[in-house]
Amino acid sequence: MEEFKNVRYPIFVIIFLFCTSLRAQNWIYPDDIDRLIEQAKLMTDTNYSFGARKINSTDCSHFIQTSFDSIGISLPRASFDQGSDDRFELIPVDFRRKGDLLFFKNTYKKGVSHVALVIGKNRIIHASTKKKKVVISKLTPTSKLMKKFAFAKRYKYLYPKKFYKAAFYTDFTSSQNNQLKLTKVMTNH
Repeated sequence: MEEFKNVRYPIFVIIFLFCTSLRAQNWIYPDDIDRLIEQAKLMTDTNYSFGARKINSTDCSHFIQTSFDSIGISLPRASFDQGSDDRFELIPVDFRRKGDLLFFKNTYKKGVSHVALVIGKNRIIHASTKKKKVVISKLTPTSKLMKKFAFAKRYKYLYPKKFYKAAFYTDFTSSQNNQLKLTKVMTNH
């Protein structure tokens, strides 16, 4: 037990450096998803214009790009390119959760042409061409928009909650057992 007393600070420094290096690689925390959604909601009622060419307006992909910018994630400008971004992984639509992106096809042209952000169970926020503004919509399997659903994606560099808690709430000086638990958590993410 005595041999681990002097390891306290070097282990904290290693964990700190590990966490900050992950942050530099665009890793995000669970609370970043909440901030992303809050930022998106602040844009509710923003006017829609194709290509976001008018002052104080947005379109679907610009809206998503701006929302993700608020948490430090730079996305491509077009919905097709956002759907191809390899920092996002495909997920089954039934497993969607807050912060996921839903892509739709053939809305005004062939292929992926619309994107929305999931903000809760069966709720999305997006720049609607029909309503000419950013709106929160209910999305059910029978929704008109779901007929044009293409795929769902999730940002894959999200700290797993168990790692996030272990990295910031574990007492590193308690015992060798805690160090082993932390190592296990870090290698299983």
